[in-house]
Order: sequence, then C-alpha cells, then structure tokens
Amino acid sequence: LKTNAVYVGRINPEKGIYDILEVLKIVVKIKPDFKLGIVGIGDKKSTCQYLDTANKAGLGKNIVSFGKRYGVEKFNILKSSQCFLFLSHHESYGVALQEALLSGLPAVVYNLPVYTNHHNQSLINRVRVGDYNGAAKNVLTLQIMKKPTTSILDNKAVDWETIAKMEQKYF
Repeated sequence: LKTNAVYVGRINPEKGIYDILEVLKIVVKIKPDFKLGIVGIGDKKSTCQYLDTANKAGLGKNIVSFGKRYGVEKFNILKSSQCFLFLSHHESYGVALQEALLSGLPAVVYNLPVYTNHHNQSLINRVRVGDYNGAAKNVLTLQIMKKPTTSILDNKAVDWETIAKMEQKYF
C-alpha cells in the first residue's frame, strides 16, 4: 500500500505523534486523499488514545496503521512513500530517521541537534519544534517533487553489515 508520508516509531506523545496529527489536519485541507502510514506500536492505552484522537479529528481515513514491521518489509513501506514525517521532541540518535535517509526518503523533522551527523543531510527538511504550518508546507512540497530514485539499499552489494558500519561511524 502506497502512502504519501510515513512515520516509524513508538506510539508515544514524546515521539511527536500528536504533532503529526496537527500537521495532517493542515495537509488534508489541501490534499484530502493524503495517506499517512504509521509503522510501530505503543502500549494499548497510548495507541487507543491516539487513534481515538485521530478519528475525532476526522483523520481516520487518512491513516494507515501497519503495526510493527521489521527488515525488508519495513524498508519496502519506507520506499513506497513520498516522505518521512518524524516530529519527535527528543532523540538520543534517531535510528528511524537514519533508516529513512538510507532508503533515500526525504524527511520532515524538528530541528534537533542530534540529526546534524546523519547520512544524506540534503534529504532532511528541518522545522522548529511546534511549527505545524512549516512541517505541512514541507510535506506538501515533497508530494510534488520527484523523489530520489536510488538509495543505498538499491545497491545489491550493500548488506546489513555494511549499513550497520555506516551507522556506527556517526556514534
């Protein structure tokens, strides 16, 4: 299933999931058929509250919940999307963002210092924390731009060990 944007992470307020809903409210006013993919799970209470909030805001039809996915299946979801929407408020490293960037997926993120050493800086679109309009503008802009057609994962000579080594050099 193709999505316009995808989030990968825990269903938890600290990860910016409610910020993503605020951005989605703006985006669907301009692009009503917009689909946001959610890859990840949270505890039962957090997940139910999140989905309830989304449904009350009229966004249920715009969200595709994939649940927990790993490996190739997760990367296929990333690669089938137009952008990565990750509005986490706090990150120690940002593994999900790194995975998206390694997939060649442009990302919209809050401007956190931890992201300065990530691979493919040109794919990172930063907005200040809480700037829903700025994030929505970036997401919509990425919908009309041609997504990069290659990623490090398209190179058949690159395996998971090579990717892990690339990520380690940023620690």
